[in-house]
Amino acid sequence: MRKAIIICLLAVITASGSIYPQKRLNKTHKGTPQKENKEKPKFQEGDPNKTFVKWVRSHIEYPKEAIEKDITGNVTVSFVVTKEGKVKDVMVIKSAHILLDKEAWRVVSSSPDWTPGKLDGKPVNVKYRSFPIEFKITPELKKKFKTAKRPWEKDPRDKMQTPNRLLDGTRRDRR
Repeated sequence: MRKAIIICLLAVITASGSIYPQKRLNKTHKGTPQKENKEKPKFQEGDPNKTFVKWVRSHIEYPKEAIEKDITGNVTVSFVVTKEGKVKDVMVIKSAHILLDKEAWRVVSSSPDWTPGKLDGKPVNVKYRSFPIEFKITPELKKKFKTAKRPWEKDPRDKMQTPNRLLDGTRRDRR
């Protein structure tokens, strides 16, 4: 029985030519098969694996709270480049932390228009299923954060008028 099943499977595989699906062929009006003419979307007239990654890195604003809590990680998003070249349906498919997820979503959603992908010369929607964004705290970023004024910390050099002091630093008499 086992031999019969194996022989049948081998016959089917041999008859089909391979166990992998064949490339889809389009037939022209004359009936001769032709390969599909596919063109991937382009970001700023370049390869998205280089130009879009560079654009995303330059537009990420690392969340201050994440720097403070030393939160790092990789966020993976998926999105669709529409026929019109707009980025839509941005979704976080692998989360690192809610703060990082929100920033990754914000940056990818704010992407400028792309050159849409084409299939047989016609624009089509193209889904990017996995686009990783790395969040890493560099020493420069920590230094920049430490020198930035935080709203909850009062600077002693601030000469703000308070109920007891005037702008020139003198005390006001209470009556």
